[in-house]
Amino acid sequence: MKKHILFMTMSLMVLLTCPSPLFSAPQYEGVMTIQGKPLYISVHGDNKDLPAMVCLPFGPGSSSRYLEESLVPLLKKEARLIFVDYTYSGQAIPADAPLIHKGRSTPGLSAADHADMILSLMTTLGIDRFGLLGHDYGAFIALSLLEKAPEKILFFIGVNPRINYYDDIRHLIQALYQHMEDLSGEESVQGLMAMDKRSTLSRILKKTFFSPEDMESLFEIIEKNYPLYFYQPVDKKTEKRVNKTMRTKLFTPFHSVKTMMPYIYSDDFYMASKEETLLTLHSLPTLLLWGKADIFFSSYSYPPRPLMSTCVIPGAAFFPMLENPQDFEESIVSFLKKVKEDSGR
Repeated sequence: MKKHILFMTMSLMVLLTCPSPLFSAPQYEGVMTIQGKPLYISVHGDNKDLPAMVCLPFGPGSSSRYLEESLVPLLKKEARLIFVDYTYSGQAIPADAPLIHKGRSTPGLSAADHADMILSLMTTLGIDRFGLLGHDYGAFIALSLLEKAPEKILFFIGVNPRINYYDDIRHLIQALYQHMEDLSGEESVQGLMAMDKRSTLSRILKKTFFSPEDMESLFEIIEKNYPLYFYQPVDKKTEKRVNKTMRTKLFTPFHSVKTMMPYIYSDDFYMASKEETLLTLHSLPTLLLWGKADIFFSSYSYPPRPLMSTCVIPGAAFFPMLENPQDFEESIVSFLKKVKEDSGR
């Protein structure tokens, strides 16, 4: 095992320092063992004049492939891109510890656990300083990395960042409740089903703490009954493209959202907040980016500071890199160029 890890490490070092004729193809992809747990990575780019950027997907359970397929064409000239599948996610499922055990998954890893693993990964890769791009929960993990090793982070990009999950979940439940309230007035089977879902949501809303069982009920409603999902409303063409992407299993390739998500987060996850961390990043270049139709967007309002930029992507909601790649690319490229200019002064 030690020889295997040493071989993989040496191979990665060579690939990260030697030029490759196919920039669009990953220089390395595979599962590494970090701190005794599997972590899938894919490395794109070998130009050491460009900053390394770790790209973190929207949640445990999801693969990073949707980020890989969308970001590499957009940002390959701006950064060396490193994509990560968290343990219990994508292609990083432990062979000896499958997610499902008698109907319940294994205990989750906290954001701090993931941050420790990613720091160990970057040490293995020989990369001392790097930027972070986190989508949704990925931004949550990115801020955990900032708490642990601020001296290693060059910049932070939060895409539809979920900084305060308790408020976000409550905001989501309220939106779902209103949707079911509207449907429950119909004299139909759908109306009767909506009344039942409304009752479930009302019960969850009354709670001070959300349990994994509450989250399982919530995600079941989202997955089976809520037609808007997270990336609506967008135009029909975009909706069709994103739906097609979702069906390719790039997000939850092994288990459904309902089965997986409520149990792979740490116990305190749904009560956690990183807003205080975000507001203390006075000296770190930061970009916060939302799709305009993201149903959470209206709940965020942060005081401006010199190195923090915010951007709203029109014609997009939860997956702006898929829904409006042109404006998404322009926003991030402009930010990275400014970071480079400022660092050269």
